[in-house]
Formats: sequence, C-alpha cells, structure tokens
Amino acid sequence: MWCRTVNGPPTPRGDGSTHVPTPAGGALGAAPHVVLSLAAGALVDRWDRRRVLLVGVAVRAAVELWVPTAQALGVLEMTQLYVLSLVNGTAFVF
Repeated sequence: MWCRTVNGPPTPRGDGSTHVPTPAGGALGAAPHVVLSLAAGALVDRWDRRRVLLVGVAVRAAVELWVPTAQALGVLEMTQLYVLSLVNGTAFVF
C-alpha cells in the first residue's frame, strides 16, 4: 500500500485503464519465501546462526533506509522498489 503513496495515485494508461504497481511489489517480496525456504533452511543449519541473523537484519535495515533516502533525493523509481522488495524478502528468508 505504501507504494501507492510514494508514487501518488494510479497513473492512467493509454487504453483508459489505470496501473497500480503495488501487487507486483508484494509478489516479489513473497517470491523468495516460496522459492528459497527449503534451501535456506538447509543452509542456515550449517552456517553460524548469529552471523546469518546479523547479516539479514543489516541488509533489511539498509533496504528500509534506502526508500526514504531515495525519495528525499528524488531518485526513487518503481524498478528500485521492486528490486528492494525482492532483496528484503530474500534477506527475511535467511
């Protein structure tokens, strides 16, 4: 839902419909759960749990801090939000 407030109201397309990019961002954030869950579980059992937790939290914090920073700088685009959603979902799985 915050994707719509960052980018304003839905943008009209040439065919009269509107484009709301929020569901695609949510799907990209959930995709790592479906794709990586089993492999991540097996890998995390072999790795140092504390290090994995700290790296995951640091990556997620960097992603969450980048969004308001990029918006303040005026460089935030939907492509960035999609990539950041994918990275955040991946870091959450681990």
